[in-house]
Amino acid sequence: MKTLDLVTVNKKLSAVSALFSWAKREGYVEENPVTGLFYQVDKQKNARPPFTVEQLNIILRSPLFTGFLRDGKEFKKGNVQTRDWRFWLPLVCLFTGARLGEIAQLRLDDVRQEGDVHYIEIKHEEKTGQATKNGKNRISPLHSTLIAIGFIDYVCVQRERAKEDGEQRLFPELQKNERDQSGKASRFWRVYLERIGLKEAADGLGSHSFRHGLTDQLRLAGYFDQDIAVVLGHSQKTVTSGYGNLRQGTIGSLSEIIEDARFEGVDFTHLYA
Repeated sequence: MKTLDLVTVNKKLSAVSALFSWAKREGYVEENPVTGLFYQVDKQKNARPPFTVEQLNIILRSPLFTGFLRDGKEFKKGNVQTRDWRFWLPLVCLFTGARLGEIAQLRLDDVRQEGDVHYIEIKHEEKTGQATKNGKNRISPLHSTLIAIGFIDYVCVQRERAKEDGEQRLFPELQKNERDQSGKASRFWRVYLERIGLKEAADGLGSHSFRHGLTDQLRLAGYFDQDIAVVLGHSQKTVTSGYGNLRQGTIGSLSEIIEDARFEGVDFTHLYA
C-alpha cells in the first residue's frame, strides 16, 4: 500500500505532540509519548519542483484559462470563462511567490497602492483569521503582467460588490475550513493538474511549485538568496535580523525585484484584460 510522506507523518505527529505537551503542562500526563518519534527529514531536498516553461504554457492554455465546459468540468474545453478565484489564485501565486493559503485569505483592504506601485499585504492577524507561516506580515508588490491581465480591475469589481453585501474577502467563494481558506482551492488545483495531465500521484507538483518557480526566476535575474528570502517571507536567523523593528525592503525596492521576474518563453498575452 502507498505510505505517507515523512513530512506528512511529522505534521500529524506534531498535532498529537501539541496536545500531549499541553496535557503534560497541566499535569494530566507525566510524559509526551510523541517525543523522539519525529523523522529526520532533509529540508534542503526540493520536494516541490517548479513548473517548467512548457508546463506553464500548458496550464495557461488549458480550459480554465481559455474556456471550459461548465462548473465542475473546468478541465474540459467549452465556452465558459471565469475570473474568480479559480483563475486568479494560480496567477497571483506565480507572480508573488506567496503560498496559496496566503492569497486565498486576502481581504479587499489588503490590496493597496503607494505611488505607482500596487501591492498586497500578506497578513498574520488573529482578529481577521489571517495567518502566515512565520507569524509576520509582509508586502508583495504586484508584477506589471499581473496588472495587465486585470487583477486590479478584479479588485475594483469586488469592492463595488462589497458595497452591496458587506463581504470584505477578496475571494468570497472560499469559505474557511478547520485550518484556513485554502482547503477548497488546494483540492481544486491538485485535481485540476491531474485532469489536464500535468500531475501524477506524489510527484510534488502543485501550488507550491509557483513559489519555487519565482525563486528560480529571481536567481536568473541575478538576485541572491537573502534578497529572495525577503520576497518570499522566509524567516532569517541572523544577528542583524534581530535588530530594529522595521521590516526589510521598501515597497519600491521589492517592486524592482519582483518586476525582474521575466518568465521568458511563457505566453500570457491571451490573458490580458
